[in-house]
Amino acid sequence: MVCLDSSKKKIISCIKMNVFIGLSIMAFVSLLVYTFITALLGIVVVIIAGTIVVNTKTKLSVSDTVFMQVNKTDYKVTIPPVMRLSDRDINTIKGVVTQAIKSNNYDMCN
Repeated sequence: MVCLDSSKKKIISCIKMNVFIGLSIMAFVSLLVYTFITALLGIVVVIIAGTIVVNTKTKLSVSDTVFMQVNKTDYKVTIPPVMRLSDRDINTIKGVVTQAIKSNNYDMCN
């Protein structure tokens, strides 16, 4: 901001505005530097401490669950004792079958 008016009041107001803008810029730059250094030191502290950060979020889809689309409206279970299996049992069976398909090793299903 350039102060062109010669009145003393306007000049003081202009100087205050320039100082405020200057301090605001300095505060912003200081905040950026602080954030960068803190992040850098955080990484260094993690490396020095010998710890590892692991992302535990998994991307699951409907196909990863035990639920499957059955298009028949008159579907009947062919082996009725299957209805007594728990969700955990069914997940275990699905996991074994999926692993057998991935590894092409069907002996593990026997």
